[in-house]
Amino acid sequence: MGVLPGLGNQVIIEVRRGGEALGAESGIPTREPHIPPVLASEDHVRWDSRRRAEGRERRRRLAIAGLSVLGLLDSLYMLAYEEEWIDSMACPFFGEGCEKVGRSAHARHFGVPNAAVGAVGYGVMAVLALWRGRPRRARRSWQSAALAAMSGLAAAASLFLTWEQPARVRAWCFWCLTSAAINAAILPLSLRECTRTPGDAEGGTQRC
Repeated sequence: MGVLPGLGNQVIIEVRRGGEALGAESGIPTREPHIPPVLASEDHVRWDSRRRAEGRERRRRLAIAGLSVLGLLDSLYMLAYEEEWIDSMACPFFGEGCEKVGRSAHARHFGVPNAAVGAVGYGVMAVLALWRGRPRRARRSWQSAALAAMSGLAAAASLFLTWEQPARVRAWCFWCLTSAAINAAILPLSLRECTRTPGDAEGGTQRC
């Protein structure tokens, strides 16, 4: 209901959505803007689709961050043994294989402990996964591309190090295989993050 002041007697006008409204006493017609139901429905569907896409993206990034934290802990444990900060290392399923791999010449490449490189890589991936900043398309594309590149390098390094265990060290390391499995799980998530980023206004696809 609405009241039109300044016309002597108060005129009560009934407003009907999308049609004419006739004054109860004066008979003065008025109209309000008509919003087609189809357009309103399309806006709702677009908003709901974007909200769902953003929810999937959030869960995907949290999964990457969680896996990266597990990989970081795994790498720090191996680094502690490689650098002799601890005297022994647990090794499920493979007996002394973890210690043999951890103290072998192949635990380092170019003078740098493999576990140290892994720890840094997992830390960077966790930061990239959790760092959102302003939802600008260019920035999100840069983050997603960097995350995909890091996970791709990590997966390739894990593949090489997994091959080295039976081929050169003649032993298996449970923690090395765990790290490889973590990298294998992160890779498809990061690639999906790279190819679809709903941070732009329309929630559309974006290629890295």
